[in-house]
Amino acid sequence: MIDVNMKVDPMSEVRFMREMHRRAAILARGQKGIVEIAAVKLVTSLRAGTAQSPKRRVVLENPEYWQARADLVAKGERWKKTGRTVKKSGVWPWAARMDYRVGLKNSIPLSGGGSLMPLIGAKKKGDANRHYLAQITRQGLARRSWTWMLKGVSKLSDIKMGDPMPTSVASGKTTMKTQGPETIAEWVGVNRLHYMRAALKRSIGSSIHAASTLLSKETEREIAKLTHDAGY
Repeated sequence: MIDVNMKVDPMSEVRFMREMHRRAAILARGQKGIVEIAAVKLVTSLRAGTAQSPKRRVVLENPEYWQARADLVAKGERWKKTGRTVKKSGVWPWAARMDYRVGLKNSIPLSGGGSLMPLIGAKKKGDANRHYLAQITRQGLARRSWTWMLKGVSKLSDIKMGDPMPTSVASGKTTMKTQGPETIAEWVGVNRLHYMRAALKRSIGSSIHAASTLLSKETEREIAKLTHDAGY
């Protein structure tokens, strides 16, 4: 028995399962091998459909800085180039847009989503761009996290594992389960990255559809090799 347990559109799921059953019927592969190669193709597709962030966050002007400046002017006080408000209250003219982060201190909430602007202690935009808060130190984490789900079946994949797998973020495991008179293979992959949905540039259904194509091509490649080896 081969099963897929994901919340996707039925057509994508049916096609994926059909390719798994086709592989079992034509190549006479064991359940464990079929489930694992299907997992590799699915994860490969999900990885390809995940966006990678730029190396640096977008640096924007701090609206609170300009409001403080306007307040001083409204009071008839002179605004010095050094910025009196900068010295007294720590309001800086630059901030960086930071998506999918919550609870950061000294930040300005932005409208929509979970975005916010961490304040950057810089008077010039160039300095703000070089500030550590403007750098995305975990660039590509969302894409790499899919790969970590393949630790148990990495020998079947041409994707490099890269960093050690933090199981708190993503994990995958193949088990054999008894269900009535049958013993079935089951691969369970879990991705716990909290902003993964936002990082996906295509739907899960589209990724499964693409994985079906990858699995079909893999089956055809193996059929061609077996035919050639048999002298046909």
